[in-house]
Amino acid sequence: KEVIVPAIQDLKACLEILSFSLKEISVNRNILEDPKYDYLFSVDSLNELVQNGMPFRDAYKKMGIEINAGTFTPKRDIEHSHEGSIGNLCLKEIKDKMGKLI
Repeated sequence: KEVIVPAIQDLKACLEILSFSLKEISVNRNILEDPKYDYLFSVDSLNELVQNGMPFRDAYKKMGIEINAGTFTPKRDIEHSHEGSIGNLCLKEIKDKMGKLI
């Protein structure tokens, strides 16, 4: 009991915090337009260089140089095919599954 009761109380407190927090969440659909998030797209740019034949080490150095020099320009029109990725979030499927669970 000495271990279980405090653990249950902690879990209850966590669930109360979660319940409150979820009600306060709002989606900022334009957040990636903020320049401070430009470097999120550097991974996709690096991957594109590698996919086009540049060795990873060279692509990594090139991206680092561009970022340090302030010349990196993010490509925001990224299309990924795997489920849950940018451009393929599968929100309808997630919503459907949540509806079945709740």
